[in-house]
Amino acid sequence: MSLFEPMRPFGATTRTYEQRAPERIRIGSSRFTGWTFADGAVRVLRSQGHCAGHVIVHLRDPGVLHLSDEGNGPCGAMADADQLKIQTVLGAVALLFEEGRAALLTDGHTFALRRGAEVVPYLDGLLEQTTALQETALGLLGESGPVRPSEFGARYVEAVTALGGGGANPNEMFFAMMAVNQLRELGLRPESADPDAPWSRPPLRNPTARAPEQGPGS
Repeated sequence: MSLFEPMRPFGATTRTYEQRAPERIRIGSSRFTGWTFADGAVRVLRSQGHCAGHVIVHLRDPGVLHLSDEGNGPCGAMADADQLKIQTVLGAVALLFEEGRAALLTDGHTFALRRGAEVVPYLDGLLEQTTALQETALGLLGESGPVRPSEFGARYVEAVTALGGGGANPNEMFFAMMAVNQLRELGLRPESADPDAPWSRPPLRNPTARAPEQGPGS
C-alpha cells in the first residue's frame, strides 16, 4: 500500500503511485519526473540511485526535502544501486536549497534535521567523499591486474573508515557490498562464478575490426 493512499477496508483494491503515469515536475531550475499529490504540495521525485525505484519526497509548503536513503554513504551498497544517479540527485537537491526551494533536509538513516545554510556544505561533502573514495579505490587497484574482492575489500574498508564515509549504519556486510559495487563502478567484472573469483577489466574490443580471414578447409 502506498504511503500516500488512504486506509481502505480489508480486501479493498488499492493503487500505488507507481501505477500512475509519471509527471514532469519542475522545481526552480531543476527538472524531475515523479508524481504529485494535493495540488502539487507533495512531490514524489524519482531518484533511483540507492536502488531501482527509489524516490525522494519534497513537501512544497514547509520546504522539507526528504532525501530517503540516497545520502547513505559515498558508494551505494545495494545490488541495483546506480552510483551516477546517487551523485546526480545529491547535486539536484543541493541546487534546490541554493535556490530557496527547500529549507529543511531529512533522510532515512541519520535522523538529523539539517537547516538552510548547513545543507549545501553537507551535500557537497558527500560528493567530495564519493570522488575521494573512487580515487582511493583506483590507487588500491594499481597496475597489478586482477584483484580478489576479499583482498580489495579489506583495504577498501580502511579507506572508507579514514574518509568517514561509511554511512549512518556501517557494518561488515554493508562495507562488502560497497566494495563490490566500487569494483563494478571502476569497470571490473568477475572472471568466473566461483566465490571470491578474481575481478578484472574486460579486454577492449574494436567493433569495426575485421575477423581474420580463414583459408580453405579451416
